[in-house]
Amino acid sequence: MTTVFFDLDNTLTDRSKTVSAYAGVFLQDFKHLLAEHMDVQAFGLLLNELDAGGYGGHENRSRALMELPIWKQPVPCAELIEHWQGWIPFNSMPMDGLYECLDELKNAGYAMALVTNGSRKSQRAKIRRLELTRYFDVCLVSEEVGVAKPQPAIFHQAIAAMNCVPEQSVFVGDHPVNDYRGSQACGMTPVWFEGSHDWPHIESAEYSVTKLSELPDVIQQILRSN
Repeated sequence: MTTVFFDLDNTLTDRSKTVSAYAGVFLQDFKHLLAEHMDVQAFGLLLNELDAGGYGGHENRSRALMELPIWKQPVPCAELIEHWQGWIPFNSMPMDGLYECLDELKNAGYAMALVTNGSRKSQRAKIRRLELTRYFDVCLVSEEVGVAKPQPAIFHQAIAAMNCVPEQSVFVGDHPVNDYRGSQACGMTPVWFEGSHDWPHIESAEYSVTKLSELPDVIQQILRSN
């Protein structure tokens, strides 16, 4: 039986949409400290640029926000980090077609697991928010297991936890290195979820999707080729 492993952020969660929604909350909560009115949509675009798909780092993003010429008075970096962490994980939005895709795969008999980089508190909050435990037999969070993608150990832990073999495993994720190359190096068949990162390699991805609704057919294609 084929086992399908998923990344979380920018694969099952729509981080860009979540950050754009957070922009309105941010402007409302900090309006008494802002020197001028800001357009919510434009500010959402700015936040997404600073967030860099989750790879900008909390401190870098918050320091960049702190240094913008929008404040009546300085706001501590730690306060901005706390505000972000108090909202984003608990209000994460699903990627379009998430539940339809997972239901189709589950009904087809695939075993499924989740492997995500990040802190225990943040990632577990997203998992609860999207009610993902009803689909996944195993959810590995890098902080909990002490190793992160693309290190082989986290993929091996996931494979062992699912009692499967790499040759019958598919890994779906948005990051060309952490997800695609990391899982491929462990013998899994990777599927790149396009849209969040540029493809950095000379050769193109053998399997890729631009939306989750394409995934079941791609998995069938993988099975036929094997």
